[in-house]
This record gives sequence, C-alpha cells and structure tokens, in this order.
Amino acid sequence: MNANTKIIFSDLDETLLTKDKIVTERTKAAVRAIQKAGYIFVPCTGAPYDIQINRLNDMGIKYIITSNGGFIYDIENNEALHYNSIGSSLVQKIYDLSDNYIDDYEFHLGTISKKMRQEGLVIQDMLNQSIVPQICVFARGMDKIPQLREFLKILKDFASQNGLNIANYSKVLDDDRFAGEVHKGFIGYDIVKDGISKGSGITKFCEIFDIDMANTIAIGDGFNDVAMFKAAGYSVAMGNSLDKVKQMANHVTDTNNNDGVAKFLESLL
Repeated sequence: MNANTKIIFSDLDETLLTKDKIVTERTKAAVRAIQKAGYIFVPCTGAPYDIQINRLNDMGIKYIITSNGGFIYDIENNEALHYNSIGSSLVQKIYDLSDNYIDDYEFHLGTISKKMRQEGLVIQDMLNQSIVPQICVFARGMDKIPQLREFLKILKDFASQNGLNIANYSKVLDDDRFAGEVHKGFIGYDIVKDGISKGSGITKFCEIFDIDMANTIAIGDGFNDVAMFKAAGYSVAMGNSLDKVKQMANHVTDTNNNDGVAKFLESLL
C-alpha cells in the first residue's frame, strides 16, 4: 500500500449484511470486483471478530476493524495490528453501574467474545483479561426500552467522568420506528475507551499503512458510523439509516436488503 491506495471501509450489520445476517451474491461479487479494480475493502464493525468473520467468506477480504475501532486485525497473517483495552478497574465500574438495568454483558476479547451470564461466567472471570477493547451491555425484550432509555442518560454521565465512550447504541432507543428491527429483542450499548470510535479505527488503519485519508470512503447506517463519516474522505449512508445519519453523509445509497453497498460499489467501477 501507499498514500494513494484507495480504501473502502464498510459497516457490516444493517449495511453489508441483510436483515438475515448474510452477504448476498451480488454484494460478494461487487466486493471482489472493487478489490480487483485496485481498492482495499475493509469491514469496520461494532461487533466482535468471532461473530463476523465467518460471514465474510469468498470475498478476498484481508483486514477487519472490530469493536467499534478498538481492534484492527490482519486476517491474512492472523495478526493483531492494533488494539485498545479497557482496564480491570473500569470493567468493575461498568458492571457495578449497569447490573440493575441489563440482562447480560458481551466482552470483546480480541478475536473471541464472551456473553458472561449466558456462558455461566462471573465478573471476576473478566477482570484480568489482557485485551478488552469493548464491553456491550444489553437487555432482551421490547418491554425494557423505557428503562434502557433512562439508563442511557446515566451511562452518558458515567462515561464522560470515567474516560469511556458510548460508541453505539440500538437505534430503537432513539426512534420507535426501528422497533421491528431489534434483533431477537437485543437492545444495548457498546462501551469503549474515550477517544475510540470507528473514526479513530479507520484513522489508525491509515496511519499503519501510510494512506492519505482523502483516499478513503466510509459506508454505514448507524450512530457509530458517523465518526467514520467525519474521518473519511467521502461518506455513504444506507437507505435504512436514521435520518440524522443520512444528513451527515455525502451520498445515500439503497437499503441493506436491496444491495445498497453493491449498487454503490458498482457505480465506482
């Protein structure tokens, strides 16, 4: 790579992936074609590595950014290129603050993830992990929305006072129109260290490979993608994005269920 290398950073859930969590054949073909044309295609997701990696087969993808910019991984060489970690004292504080509001915790631990209560673990099992780029706190069930909206106010204050950042939260907490899209009733927040975001993740990636940010394109649909939009040279919002996200982008493509990413990539060829 060099400073003139062209990079496309794409969100996964509700962007590259359909509502059924798959990549369509048209989109796979478009990703392969754009890379053959000289672009580097890098997924940038808030989800953990082990959840997303098997969804990216047959596209020739060499790198991935996970945990809302907290973890950058070289797939081809099985190597972590960069990561940030939430320390054990903050892990304990997050647990103490949220325990009365949420049902479970998903810990991102580099290339693996653990749902604490679902897997029968306790907080002590998580305190001494060496790599914790993100903690997702969540509840299941639409009936939890009022309490989670109230908790969001508490969490924002807590994050600002403890060197943390709420990298993303479920769209339905902002807009009831997205209630039908809540995956299995999953409603929650992604917590990372202060200064970490998808924007910082793609910026660090370009620093590692000495790439000019002017040569980058970011594609996404959610709150966490806005930081990518601000950092990238050009931004594309999905048709299924919140209106406020669309307003932040240079271009709006079709929805994730109508091959919106593929249609945009095809326009570049």
